[in-house]
Amino acid sequence: MPSFELALERGANCVEMDVHMTRDGHLAVVHGTTFRTRLASSLPPLAAMQSRQQEGQQEGQQESQQESQQESQQESQQESLQRGQQEGARGESREEALRVEDLPWEVVQQVDAGGWFGPNFTHTPLPSLTHVVQHFWHADITLALDLKIDLCGGNRQKEKARYGAGPECVSEEEWADRYAEALVAWLDTIQPPDASLLNHMAPHPRVRVLLTSFHFRLIDSLFLFLDRPPTHGPGPLRRGIAGLAYIYGPNDTSIASARHLDPRMWLAPHFAHVPSLMEPDRVKYEVPPGGRNGGSASHASTLDRMVLSWVIDDEALMASQYNMGVRAITTNDPLLCSRACRYLSPRCCYTDHVR
Repeated sequence: MPSFELALERGANCVEMDVHMTRDGHLAVVHGTTFRTRLASSLPPLAAMQSRQQEGQQEGQQESQQESQQESQQESQQESLQRGQQEGARGESREEALRVEDLPWEVVQQVDAGGWFGPNFTHTPLPSLTHVVQHFWHADITLALDLKIDLCGGNRQKEKARYGAGPECVSEEEWADRYAEALVAWLDTIQPPDASLLNHMAPHPRVRVLLTSFHFRLIDSLFLFLDRPPTHGPGPLRRGIAGLAYIYGPNDTSIASARHLDPRMWLAPHFAHVPSLMEPDRVKYEVPPGGRNGGSASHASTLDRMVLSWVIDDEALMASQYNMGVRAITTNDPLLCSRACRYLSPRCCYTDHVR
């Protein structure tokens, strides 16, 4: 939270943050690599060990069901449980093995999210997504949520990769659908920080959320879920959705042939992809059954698509990107972006991390 506040003080009108779903379906705001390499070591050893023991027990139970011989079953359970105990007891193993997806929110929220950065930030709590959004409920900013889906350990080949929580690892498609369902439920249940606002005519937030991900299945699932009538009526944050965005990495070659569900969505490419993205016939979209007409266009903007490029820390490159039609930029230097905004666009200043 201190870094988000500092970004706004330096002129950013949006902050970007990673969001992970915990084992029990809670939404945590944390950078996955930072959690594994820095934050997991701050967990109380007992809490971490208990979590690994529980995972070991679950793995053992699953393995036992697959064995035909009872002796093999017992051995498999015992080995898995011992492995969980050993990993929970060893700090270095805990840092390497533990992901947000492996743990319940009760454990995740115990990490010291700021001590590694400096003594002034020791014991800074790791925020939930609900806490962040409610904190900025009345602020005129956009929160760009990078929705992460971390791989489980093991095979990283795309067709064999598994995602999610520990022994419950599933295909990317299944975990993305679970994640999308949890996000939509969260959007429809989060309320203003001051409950008394519900009695006024305008409980809707000023804050906006842009939902983004490298996992296109997750974005497509969100589009489909959000297109359905809410079960209990839409929550106030539904009006604060700025859009959905597909993120493309610097080495992602699929951008030339990618097809998406809806033409109104954002594209969030690495800045190196922007020149080719703006070429004729680059942007195509498909439509689900019963949806809008599909097609292609000669320019991203003619499809009412908005392009957010990342990460740019050079003022000349920033200007060049805007001249090509980019609507927003992520940067590590919000002060640089603030200067560029003076002659580029009053809405251009997005920030990734804060120096």
